[in-house]
Amino acid sequence: MKTRVLILALFCVSAVIMLPVSAAAQQVGIVQYAAKVICGTSEGKILDKGTYRTAVNVHNPNDAAVSFSKKFAIAEPGQPGAIIRLEPGKLGPDEALEVDCSEIFRNVYEQTKVKYAFLKGFLVIESLNELDVVAVYTAGGCLRKVSAMDVVKIDKRLRMRALPDLVIESMTHSPPNPTTSDSIIFTATVKNIGSGLAGPSTLALKVGGETIPATFAVPPLPPGDNYPVSRLEILTVAQNYLNTAVADYDHQVIESDETNNKKTHAYTVVP
Repeated sequence: MKTRVLILALFCVSAVIMLPVSAAAQQVGIVQYAAKVICGTSEGKILDKGTYRTAVNVHNPNDAAVSFSKKFAIAEPGQPGAIIRLEPGKLGPDEALEVDCSEIFRNVYEQTKVKYAFLKGFLVIESLNELDVVAVYTAGGCLRKVSAMDVVKIDKRLRMRALPDLVIESMTHSPPNPTTSDSIIFTATVKNIGSGLAGPSTLALKVGGETIPATFAVPPLPPGDNYPVSRLEILTVAQNYLNTAVADYDHQVIESDETNNKKTHAYTVVP
């Protein structure tokens, strides 16, 4: 009897120990950089009167291409501001790019419809790989000449996070046997099969031999959720076609698997 109780107790302890290991295995380390940004002309209420500029330079020191996300968190006096998503970046080995005030002002206006003359906040860059991130700050007085300049290397921080994984779950067309006179509805469904929330993304759906696909905005998707998009076309040439759908077309989402975003769909249009 004591032996049975001991075995049962050991089994329960093993189960308790293994659960966190399984959960931890679903998380991945994300390298994050947060650079302070000051842009525009201050009237002296918060900072001294003058014109301030920030340029954040990003360099890829790796031997392979690296993709990364960018967002700008506006810092308002006494309260949090909006979070602005910027175009994702991709750098080949030893390549570099710059994020400047003009890019930040443009995206802030497009997403908030507010025309700021002066902005403060943080540019947040996230990647699966380490990068070199350096911020260059300049300030000028009333004559708009540079009177101060500083260069700051931005430190990294490692964040453990459950990652999403966006795939094309299905592709369909209707009617099932289309003719050259039919209006055909093409549908592609993107699904998050990962364990983390997927932020807003873009799905591309190319019909036949199109060189430029149609793109569709996809909202945030929790794990297990999907989102269908559709387009309507009349194909006047009777032949075999191959459609292509790509999830996260603009590489906006850091995923656990970046190689499974694409799916194709074959069908025939008859006279």
